[in-house]
Amino acid sequence: MTIARERFLKSKIVTAKILEKNQYIINNLEAKHTVLDVGCVGQAIDINSQLWLHKELAEKVKDLTGVDIERSGIEKLKKLGYNVLHVDELSEKNFDVIVMGDIIEHISNLEEFLLFYKKRLKKHGMIIITTPNPFSFRQILNILLFKRPFINIEHTCFLDPYTLIELSQRCGLEIIDFSWIYEHAPAKTITSGIIHSISKIFFKLRKYYSPNFGIILAKAN
Repeated sequence: MTIARERFLKSKIVTAKILEKNQYIINNLEAKHTVLDVGCVGQAIDINSQLWLHKELAEKVKDLTGVDIERSGIEKLKKLGYNVLHVDELSEKNFDVIVMGDIIEHISNLEEFLLFYKKRLKKHGMIIITTPNPFSFRQILNILLFKRPFINIEHTCFLDPYTLIELSQRCGLEIIDFSWIYEHAPAKTITSGIIHSISKIFFKLRKYYSPNFGIILAKAN
């Protein structure tokens, strides 16, 4: 990592705003953009919810394509009128924006994944990634209270801002923006609600305790 990039990231870690996931993504889109939403089927939010990311993307941009590997989910979305493809059906079309909302932590080969989608990015396009923060204060509380962190069994890895930036640079991608991200959904139990509330106090004091983060990448010159 160059000195300039190191300074950029250090500055952003301290000064970046804490935003809602969908807000962060939508704020960086324009109606004219051609957008690819990666992993649109399994976004952990019911498709009937107003918080479902793919629905919000469809309301923002005119040219939206979803891509996933879950065939039954793809067919369900197609019946609802969404343009969704299996990854094997993805053409050589290039996009202005590729959205990866909480998907990269599910991938086995991260470098292969990023390089695959980098090829489908227009020259001045961007990739927007959101992912959980392994150093969130919520995880510390989970270990204190339950003797272990909360881990989604479908996750293959955890990435913090520094490791994700390093991975991106190795793939020929440069960081152009960074933000911390709030919890994606309300707590479902009293206990988790308490944990979320306590966690919020600490990540307001030290942003590196935030539950999630987002970055925007572009092709390196």
